[in-house]
Amino acid sequence: MADLIETKYQAEIKQSEIDHHTPTAGAMCGHIISNLWLLDIKWHQSKWYLKGNLAPVFTQIYQKLNNEAQQQIDTLGYLLRDEAEIVPATMQEFNQYTQIKEDPRIKYYDAKDILKTTVTDLLMADLFITRAIKLAEKEDKPALQNYLTQMLGGNLHHIRQFENVVGEIKLE
Repeated sequence: MADLIETKYQAEIKQSEIDHHTPTAGAMCGHIISNLWLLDIKWHQSKWYLKGNLAPVFTQIYQKLNNEAQQQIDTLGYLLRDEAEIVPATMQEFNQYTQIKEDPRIKYYDAKDILKTTVTDLLMADLFITRAIKLAEKEDKPALQNYLTQMLGGNLHHIRQFENVVGEIKLE
């Protein structure tokens, strides 16, 4: 049994390398799920350490973001399994595939800098979502494409909420 498991795992690693060199919707979604796991952690940290007059409103928004992230991870994971894709499911995989940057110093940031970090993170997440939408369309995966489009719309709404306070932010 152990040999069969190892054979399947090695085949998964090989396929993952292929998918990441010639991107597929599944590979992009692996990045999205990994980004969501890290964002969930960062949003907890943000709501715990946010100070000042922005804290009451944005603590509630961060809680909503946490709830949405958990729901999106599950929904996207099941959609990927429906498409016979492998879903990242370990901390090692999340750390390998995420493009969201972490900084433990965020707890010392002032409120506006915490909010700016959130906008930057959402913009980075959107890069992968838009790529995955295009790939899902190309690969004729309409259910995946539809869900990713809904995710993108939600992120754009959240970006606007944060930018209303901190001003427009662009990725560099």
